[in-house]
Amino acid sequence: MPGPAKDISFEFSAPIESSDGYVVSDLPYFRNGLDFLAPDGKVSCYWDRLENLLPLLKKKGLKGGTSVTMRYRNLTGEYDETK
Repeated sequence: MPGPAKDISFEFSAPIESSDGYVVSDLPYFRNGLDFLAPDGKVSCYWDRLENLLPLLKKKGLKGGTSVTMRYRNLTGEYDETK
């Protein structure tokens, strides 16, 4: 039976930035983490429009994308991570 993830932290391979310079990965819930997330829970936010992002991503050389690693404590209290 799945349980909540606790003590969640996020690590980005590169900052997630919108075309107007706003750093989405600096939002408090990414920067400070979350106390818990329900099973199958999701964290989402508006990033930008694709046609605005493509030139920025190319300029920054992020052709391979950006990865996010989420670390958390599982139901047994052990730390785990998802990339």
